[in-house]
Amino acid sequence: MSDPRDDRGRTREATYGSALLIGAGAVLALVTVGVDWLKGSGWELGPIQQAGLGLGAASIALGVVFLRVPLARRIAARLWPFGQEAPASPVEIVGLAVWLGVLAGVVEAALSLLRFELGWSWGTLNPHAFWMAPAIDAATLVALALPLAAFAWLGFPHLGSPRFAAFLLLLVAVGAPLSLFKTELRWASVVLLTLGIAFQGARVLAHRWRGLRSWMRRSAVPLAAFLGLAAVAPAARQAWAERSGLAEMPAPPPRSPSVILIVLDTVRAQNMSLHGYARRTTPWLERLALESAVFERAYAPSSWTLPSHGSLFTGRPPHQQSGNSFTPLDDALPTLAEVFRDRGYYTLGIVANDDNAYPHTGLDRGFLRYDTHTTAFWEMLEASRIGAVWRWGLRRFGIDFPTRKDADTINDRFLDDLDRRGGRPFFAFLNYYDAHYPFDDPLPPFSSIEGWAENPVEVVGKMYPEATRHVDDYDREIAHLDDRLEALFSELDRRGVLEDTIVIVTSDHGEEFTEHGLLGHGFNVYDTTLHVPLLVYRPGLVPPARIGHPVVLQDLPATIVGLVGLEEGSPFLGRDLLGEASEGADTPVLSEVAVSQPGEKTPAPWNFRSLAQGDLHYIRNPNRSEELYDLASDPWETRDLSDGGSDPRLGRFRSALSAMIDETVVSRGEPQGE
Repeated sequence: MSDPRDDRGRTREATYGSALLIGAGAVLALVTVGVDWLKGSGWELGPIQQAGLGLGAASIALGVVFLRVPLARRIAARLWPFGQEAPASPVEIVGLAVWLGVLAGVVEAALSLLRFELGWSWGTLNPHAFWMAPAIDAATLVALALPLAAFAWLGFPHLGSPRFAAFLLLLVAVGAPLSLFKTELRWASVVLLTLGIAFQGARVLAHRWRGLRSWMRRSAVPLAAFLGLAAVAPAARQAWAERSGLAEMPAPPPRSPSVILIVLDTVRAQNMSLHGYARRTTPWLERLALESAVFERAYAPSSWTLPSHGSLFTGRPPHQQSGNSFTPLDDALPTLAEVFRDRGYYTLGIVANDDNAYPHTGLDRGFLRYDTHTTAFWEMLEASRIGAVWRWGLRRFGIDFPTRKDADTINDRFLDDLDRRGGRPFFAFLNYYDAHYPFDDPLPPFSSIEGWAENPVEVVGKMYPEATRHVDDYDREIAHLDDRLEALFSELDRRGVLEDTIVIVTSDHGEEFTEHGLLGHGFNVYDTTLHVPLLVYRPGLVPPARIGHPVVLQDLPATIVGLVGLEEGSPFLGRDLLGEASEGADTPVLSEVAVSQPGEKTPAPWNFRSLAQGDLHYIRNPNRSEELYDLASDPWETRDLSDGGSDPRLGRFRSALSAMIDETVVSRGEPQGE
């Protein structure tokens, strides 16, 4: 092909290459910095925006230099290592993109699984990742390969060369899996290692281009077969395990009622109109409460998900079970699901909390079906590092995808999965995650909630004004959950499922909105993070009542098996909350939390402990300091009555706490006491 030059000695390739650098830099700067301004949100110059602006400006400057300065172009031509081969064919470049994308996705999924299995990272892997990640990575590399294929078709010897195409494609294909190790290697090392592998790999592939084409053709069928197997294997494995489990189960006791345990993750009682909140966030639960037993002072065993659920499932306090400090719940203690399964119940869990309630936490033990991951497009993006970049870029342009399974998804999957039980009574655990931070999914308008005009600062107490936006979103999420629960109950009632079903609605912990200086949960034991709803519904079996003394959720297993008539031989040591509804007002209830970080070799000590008794709430902090609050007169805990440890009421709380803390570790985890 002819190579005409202008008066500066520029080739058409140099002009196109410079234009490519300038265009890429402009797009990068626009995506990272300019979109917020164009959307009217003002400028945002965080670390990511600064990095994007810097790289974009550098790319534009480099393109201008190559376009305008002959000396720079001559130096680049001498240093440019990718122009020695004849242009590849467009089909070859696109084929290489598909091949590298599939391999990169498989390697990334395998490395992610290895990291989880070795304990390097806390979390779980979507079982569909072995086809999702290859699909996203291959599609991305094909998009990158299309302009390279155009350069090859136009006959540019540098930009369309096999080595240059292989180098750019390898940058992405190698960088995505290596970025998993950014914590161990640091970003600079990841970038340098990626550049080195891509550079050397491009040389090898270019020198073996003819053999590579043959290898890609031969490996196409095995790779396609692997992806097909990866697509069907998770469902097939689940179906086989479920069928085998059902075949081995005993017949359930006659006339056994079903149970639905609903956990509204992170929903605190203080923001529910069911418990007197000024905004009417839970009108449907208020109506349901007229036919239910409602516990006004229910306390979570801990102030974050895993230890609280561990106690909710085993009936033991957090310090006696291993579900804590990013260690899973081990099998030393029987769970509620195991007890129901062994009595012939179909056990079903449908979970939205993908961090601390998925199978890697051990909470799935005893469930015939534990429904977690989906094949939704947003989960495809989550399965790949490249997909996460796409998602981030799309969000910069205001194109949002869900960040979690929403309440409608939980409802739909529950209703679909109920058909699998084959007429058996069921125990269903539904974990709704809509009210968990971040509150970034589409929500109903504010006007759908009565009392919205209330000032959140006045409603919530002494929280900082900048946190009011979070409270607005939180209240909307709770109102949305209430609406979705009503829809679920309507459908269950239409199907006749509610006629012999016990329903329990609760939460695993609350949320702090800077009432005590922090935002979130899991780092203290104030009422805001511990006080949760608890409602038990079953007309004819559970009489309507409002129970005012403190109770703790770790007593729910004993309560549930008592309700369904399975208390004989029950492994749960707690008390039956409904059987003793008129008693226990003077019994203190324990909550505790160990503040720790992922990756610690042993669980941290249980360094925050709390006792609720009557209207008083006692707190002992890690430094042994104490706090005491009267919740009747001070529900937001603004006045500490401990008087520096001299209040005479502290003595009985110290004695009660000492008697309740049995540091004998029942689980096989590391010692968790002090």
